[in-house]
Amino acid sequence: MRVFITGGSGQLGRAICSALLERGDEVVVLTRDLDKARKVLSTKVELIEGDPCYEVAGWQSQLAGFDAVISLAGEPMDGQNWDARFRQVLHDSRIDSTRYLAEGILKLAEADRPKVFVATSSVNYYSFAEIEMFDDDEFDEAATGGETFLSYLCWDWEDETKCLEPDIRVVTMRLGTVLGPRTRAFKQLCAPFSVGIGGPIGKGRQWLSWVHIADVAGAYLHAIDSELQGPVNLVSPGAVRSSEMAQALGNVLGKRSWFRTPGFVVRRRMGALSEYVLKGRQAVPKALIESGYEFKYPDVEPALRELTKR
Repeated sequence: MRVFITGGSGQLGRAICSALLERGDEVVVLTRDLDKARKVLSTKVELIEGDPCYEVAGWQSQLAGFDAVISLAGEPMDGQNWDARFRQVLHDSRIDSTRYLAEGILKLAEADRPKVFVATSSVNYYSFAEIEMFDDDEFDEAATGGETFLSYLCWDWEDETKCLEPDIRVVTMRLGTVLGPRTRAFKQLCAPFSVGIGGPIGKGRQWLSWVHIADVAGAYLHAIDSELQGPVNLVSPGAVRSSEMAQALGNVLGKRSWFRTPGFVVRRRMGALSEYVLKGRQAVPKALIESGYEFKYPDVEPALRELTKR
């Protein structure tokens, strides 16, 4: 199988590329930075230089003949001041890269088009579980969208692939918080424990819909191989609250989970991004489970033990 990927040199892209190569697939990655990509990807990965947000280098003409296309490109969401300029970058890097991929595919003769397009989105598509007495509600793929900045971004992001349907099978992965040995989310969870102040954030009741990076790679390959179609919550079936995540991480690291970081501290340090840390929702992977996918890490503590090698 031949697979074309944008965003392949990021953390998720590397995991997916490795999984594809391991089973013998041919992988081609579009990258803006050939030198960086050569350093982090296997020599078995073919690289094409180009910016997925622009069609100035003619990379669209090289889309012919692939069995599957995976779209992962997008500016990282954390570590920045969420001012108007950065919000525009977050939006455009996702919407434009997906749009140019879809447009490039539609320019091809039907025989040269991929059979499946696997797009990326986020569980931030959904609203937050705002009211504590109802916050046990589960959000499957049929749940309505929210009204936050990231909700609207996800709506726009997912709209860009609708032009491919029904001729091409489109799968849209709504990602939860990805836990991997080098992912920023996992490092941020571990950091307080390293200085003895590990514990829940805010009230600690907010849901954290997480997924192990091995299951991210596994689910993307499953999306290519199966008849899966439409939006897919790429989260573990074992969503936990902030307090439960902190307790599990403390158990694994052999550290106390005792220090509750007040919400006002998080808001002061993280600004607009704090809303997505202090609130959450219990997303469930209904579509993945019904399609037969078996999670490698359905429960949080074994997942954390694998990541920390403890």
